[in-house]
Amino acid sequence: MKLVEAFLTRNPCFRAGKKIKVKGIMLHSVGCPQPRASVFINGWNREDYDKACVHAFIDGNDGTVYQTLPWNHRGWHCASGKNGSGNNTHIGVEMCEPACIKYTGGSTFTCSDLATAKAVARRTYEAAVELFAMLCKEYDLNPTADGVIISHAELHEPVAPLSVIGPVMVQAAKASKVPVCVHLDHCETLSYMEEALKMGFTGVMYDGSVLPYEENVKNTCTAVAMAKQYGASVEAEIGQLAAREGGEEENAAGPVYTDPELAQTFCKDTGIDALAPSFGTAHGIYKSKPVLDLERVKVIAEKTGLPLVMHGGSGVSDEDYRIAIQKGIRKVNYYSYMSKAGVNAVKAMLAQGDVTFYHDLALAAQKAMEADVEKAMRVFAGM
Repeated sequence: MKLVEAFLTRNPCFRAGKKIKVKGIMLHSVGCPQPRASVFINGWNREDYDKACVHAFIDGNDGTVYQTLPWNHRGWHCASGKNGSGNNTHIGVEMCEPACIKYTGGSTFTCSDLATAKAVARRTYEAAVELFAMLCKEYDLNPTADGVIISHAELHEPVAPLSVIGPVMVQAAKASKVPVCVHLDHCETLSYMEEALKMGFTGVMYDGSVLPYEENVKNTCTAVAMAKQYGASVEAEIGQLAAREGGEEENAAGPVYTDPELAQTFCKDTGIDALAPSFGTAHGIYKSKPVLDLERVKVIAEKTGLPLVMHGGSGVSDEDYRIAIQKGIRKVNYYSYMSKAGVNAVKAMLAQGDVTFYHDLALAAQKAMEADVEKAMRVFAGM
């Protein structure tokens, strides 16, 4: 991330010099087809401009972050709500938008060059992720408090039937104080997916990776059309991991790495929202240190323009997590080592003896898994 100081020293907001205790970060979009941050900086840096003032702009052409206010100064970037004004608590950042879009009313717009628009969006988004990670560390903000994904997999049907756990998950999401995606992971049966969507799941992952390519494309297209009826997003997979969901061996010869060119075609032909590529990870517990092809991740991200998902995410080193996220991973599926932490806690408790109730074991496992997940999420956030 390239960070350049460009304070709006003539803007009345800067001159007021009011300080805030930073409690959060707010990302805005400029709301017009202008990728150059300098246009806004020059226009806002006037003594008579008292309409707005933010802490930074992210340039759409090269992703440079221009800091326009000290981070702990009060900006003018949002209205007041039931909890007061975010100006008193939040850093405000504006993402510049591509020149090839045209607003037609409200937040709707047309686009004359989709490839350019995606490149600008990706550039500004990646800069925002790095900036927010830096600010979270500097102001001790908890990035895990802003949103959650809760997931169920078709594999777990014998343990937790969808008809039982699904409504519980949906209700928990509705009752949450933070945004929650209710996600169906590794679904291989389209009728099972439809059942989850009817319950209110907001994200699904169709896994046709073991099928012939043409059949995978056909079924994934069906999944996308089905999910669209419910306003849900779709993740899909091509290539094969060394081990399948649940730790079952998938390919005796090892993983089948995702071909970047094929990934580009697959994403274009299916219309999915996120792609899970194979680049060296495996489901379950690693028998040896995984060797990840992280450059492959970068190429696939550039060719598809989509968020990429790391399956078999637990057990990867902290450094590999950070590099993978820099290369284009935007979601990490994390289960096996969280589960292992719970099992180890139960083993330790049983070794101490004098355990009477099952719920004591369950609570010990839960606390251990929560601690393991919190540690992992801080790594994902760059903390």
